[in-house]
Amino acid sequence: IAAFSPLLFIPSIVGDYIISVPQVIIISLSASYVVSITLRPCLSYLMFNHMDAKVQKGRLFRYIENTINWLLRRKALVLTSVLIITVVAVLIIPKIGLSFFPKADKDIFYINITNKDGINIDDTEVKAEKIEAYLRAEPHISHYLTTVGGGVPRFWDTMRTYGKASDFAQILVQVDLNDDYENNTGLVEKLQADLNLIDPTLKIEVKELEKGEPIEAPITIEVTSKKLEDITDAKDYTKEILERIEGVTFIRDNEAIAINSYEINYDNKALVAAGLALPLVQAEVSYAINGKEVATIKELDGFTAVAIKGEVADSEALLDLVIGHDQAGTGVTLKEVATLEVVQNRSSINKYQGDYAVTVLANVKSGYNSVEIMKEFEEVLNKNEYPTITWLYEGEQTSIANNFGDLGMMAMFAGFLILIILVIQFNSFGQTAIILMSIPLAGAGALFGLYFTGYPLSFTALLGIVSLMGIVVNNAILLMDSIDKRRSEGLNIKDSAIEGSKKRIRPILLTTITTISGLIPLMISKSEMFAPMAIAIGSGLLFSTVITLLVIPILYRILYGKKDQTV
Repeated sequence: IAAFSPLLFIPSIVGDYIISVPQVIIISLSASYVVSITLRPCLSYLMFNHMDAKVQKGRLFRYIENTINWLLRRKALVLTSVLIITVVAVLIIPKIGLSFFPKADKDIFYINITNKDGINIDDTEVKAEKIEAYLRAEPHISHYLTTVGGGVPRFWDTMRTYGKASDFAQILVQVDLNDDYENNTGLVEKLQADLNLIDPTLKIEVKELEKGEPIEAPITIEVTSKKLEDITDAKDYTKEILERIEGVTFIRDNEAIAINSYEINYDNKALVAAGLALPLVQAEVSYAINGKEVATIKELDGFTAVAIKGEVADSEALLDLVIGHDQAGTGVTLKEVATLEVVQNRSSINKYQGDYAVTVLANVKSGYNSVEIMKEFEEVLNKNEYPTITWLYEGEQTSIANNFGDLGMMAMFAGFLILIILVIQFNSFGQTAIILMSIPLAGAGALFGLYFTGYPLSFTALLGIVSLMGIVVNNAILLMDSIDKRRSEGLNIKDSAIEGSKKRIRPILLTTITTISGLIPLMISKSEMFAPMAIAIGSGLLFSTVITLLVIPILYRILYGKKDQTV
């Protein structure tokens, strides 16, 4: 319980997401303890009262005795081997790779469509129909639902909600992968590559459903500066680097598209000479372009607005617009008192922590790791080329650092609680240290398990490693208590270590085998969420059990070898 209690207090949305895991385990362990001190003794008395105690003999026990005897004569070799194994486990972490939360194991994903051409919802609908035509021809797509002018209703916890926008459409897609794809990722990558070629005026993003903390993209880089004019070049430089890194796909940014528009520059002297007031001229130009409501007609079914609007089809017609009509019906054209200038305007300017910013985003192909890609990016990035620019890293890398750090702090607190309990139980820092040696050994076994099965070190896998702290310590406690009892019976250190191990090998192996057996369905489930956690727990427990049965007697002999006396 001490190992799992700190997991109840993990901050952020991740803590809320996994809080049911420690809750269920703590409740189960508490109920199991109550049963073990109440019901189980009664049943044992009724069932085993007339049975003779069996003497533990056989090949297994003789093998354990001979193995421990052999190892006790080679203590330095054993401890050196264990240290090397632990170091190797740490060194293979980069090869295992880091991951945050896996994608959801659902047969659904969605497609975001942004129309770069402007704000005409009819145009967005026409272009969305092109995407629908492609989906109809794709054999793995079973159903789809399209919403134009906004997003579909939110149906997943980590899914972002989208407001109304005439340049936006969203398609909810249901798939039937058959045996062609192991999961959605392969199909999503194929669709992304194909859809990018359909219409260059569309920004299309195919997104899988996420678990845990929502991340817009695995690779997210904030390009910031105090000067707005420096942002675009630095953004392009960032995207060029990402394009050269293997495993990076669908690179995009959130810089607002520059839209060409006409700016009317009025000549004040010409206006005065023509006897025109600037506000009146601006009003006339606005009426000609946008129209003006001049009357309302009452009809049987309601009211109808009547508006007038000039025939301004292009810039030449605008310049030829006659303004400032007098009583004689004459006036001047707009080009006599003003000029037109083409300017670029942005619909929005992004800021990040007070500075101008553009966010560069990219996805990662299956089989590649975002953390390793970001390391390669930092090696290539030449910050001196853009001295006014600051690059800030978000995305999966930041989520891993923040949440793995939180989980690490909780693990340290759990270890401290375990330390206090063991010191109180054994009244010895030496024995406590020997018991705690099983924790890094379990971690090493978990890392080897992930390495050989090909799963990355994800948040759930790390959660499994933290969970091992309480599980493997139990085995070490049983073994240490058994050795102490043999010493109290008058045996010497060596015989106490051997006989204590023989007495506890059966319950330790049985609990290990039953635990691993219960994890096998999760291990072979291919669930990217729970399979890594089950493998971490199973492999860590198996490795730690074997090593614990062999190493603890040696450490006990080293610690108390000079005190060959009874307790």
